[in-house]
Amino acid sequence: MNFSQFETEITDLVSERLKGDCEVIPTDVRKNNDTMLKGLRFVKKDRIIQPTIYLENYYRMYEEGEDMSLIADVICADYKGAVINAEPDLSFLCDYSIMKDRIVCKLINATKNKALLKEVPHVLFLDLAVVFYCRIELPGSGEGSTLIYDHTFRQWGISVGEMYKDALKNNERLLGGKATPIATVLEEIWSKLKAEESRIPCEFPEEAFRVPMFVLTNRLGHNGAACMLNSALLKEFSDDHGGDFFIIPSSVHELILLPADRKESASELKEIVKTINRTELPKADILSDEVYMYNREKNAVVMA
Repeated sequence: MNFSQFETEITDLVSERLKGDCEVIPTDVRKNNDTMLKGLRFVKKDRIIQPTIYLENYYRMYEEGEDMSLIADVICADYKGAVINAEPDLSFLCDYSIMKDRIVCKLINATKNKALLKEVPHVLFLDLAVVFYCRIELPGSGEGSTLIYDHTFRQWGISVGEMYKDALKNNERLLGGKATPIATVLEEIWSKLKAEESRIPCEFPEEAFRVPMFVLTNRLGHNGAACMLNSALLKEFSDDHGGDFFIIPSSVHELILLPADRKESASELKEIVKTINRTELPKADILSDEVYMYNREKNAVVMA
């Protein structure tokens, strides 16, 4: 059974189980870098929030031999777990005086997201684009977010520049940012591997401590590449490490900082980034094939 056939059959099975509760609608969802995901949208007329459950992992379960009936049961359970008992009040979405303290921004690739950028307010930044989203508190479920589209933005009567200023302040206030030595990050991963796999060597490789690389991301570790927009944070890192440094786009979630006094050239780093983007990262997590540099004299990020 191919994916299309699976989608049709699983939709029927889930719909039968949830009959009378909601309508189950197959849907295509556009994600970062024009990645399209197949999902099931669960629609109730009296609900603002309509959960979508993506099917790729469930199809993988089918390919591994799981029974379709059981997969349908799992999807139904996951849907019920995603349902919010108390609907959030989203009336504030029309009031920018309230929204201005909730809007943050993230970086995406401008070329790979041309279709999306036709629908959302944005600011171009080198080969990237800054887009905006709102953090929303969901009753009993923590926090969610919603991307800001043109039809919402136009109601506010403000400029993109004004929203950009507010979003940068909120990124710093709500999400923060920190550069952590890559050895520290690797050591944490190494410790977890040791706990899970007895065959992992007990000693962390000392050479990792000699690599002057740092991982830059926000407190959530999600959409942390937007830390590249925080000029105060970049200047502080430059002051601490004495000069210009390369900014390597590890993903949309994090950046790698490398002092520019190293022997590595920008062209060598670009080849490494391209290779990793094509062999290691999911398409939706790729930020760019380019490498950037923080110019200390200009206090600005430029193409390397």
